[in-house]
This record gives sequence, structure tokens and C-alpha cells, in this order.
Amino acid sequence: MEITTKGPLKKPIEITIDGKIYHVRRISRPVAIEISAYEKEMRGGNLEAVYKQLALYIDAPQETIDAIDITDLRAIQKYITDRVYERITGTEPDATPEEKTKAAAELEEKNLPKPGETPSVG
Repeated sequence: MEITTKGPLKKPIEITIDGKIYHVRRISRPVAIEISAYEKEMRGGNLEAVYKQLALYIDAPQETIDAIDITDLRAIQKYITDRVYERITGTEPDATPEEKTKAAAELEEKNLPKPGETPSVG
């Protein structure tokens, strides 16, 4: 297997806003840490953090992101998170039957939540 640190191996996840297609950016460890920090701010009531976090996810201009209704922002973030989760777990729609079977077994074995489910603790 050969990888590159310049971008993902798969086609980027796409988001269409006002008829224009934007792509989910490459999420490296430093970006993931920054995304997590904004998540903590959002839980603390900082709604501006929702906009800042989405700017890390997609390649849309800031003025486009700023114009999105906050409830749509959360829906976009959930969509992105679910697609990333599918890629990490091999459960994405274009995965081969073998990849899906293997991913399902691994999820069951690790007791990981499926996209949209709340993780259980304990």
C-alpha cells in the first residue's frame, strides 16, 4: 500500500452549497485537534465555534460559511462526520462486500457505534 501526506486516497467528500460544490479538506492530526477544541467550545455555548469548525472541514470561502443558517451547519457537520466514519470503518456505500463484512465484524468486536448512534459508556 502506498499513501501520500498530500491528500486522501479516495475521492474527496463533497458538499453543495448554493449550487457550488465544495470539498472536505484533508484532516490531519493537527486539524483534528483543532476541530476537537472547537467542539469543546460549542458544548460550552460558543456558537461562533460552529462556524469556525466548519471552516476547518470544507474549502468554502468564509463568507459562504458565515451565510449558512446555524442549524444547517450542524447538519453539514453531521453529514461530514458520518462520511468520515464510514471511510474509517469501511462501511461506506462504495465499499466492496468483503470490506463491509469485515468492517461490520470489527465494529461488533470493538462495540463501536454506527453513524448517528450515541456511543455507550461502561
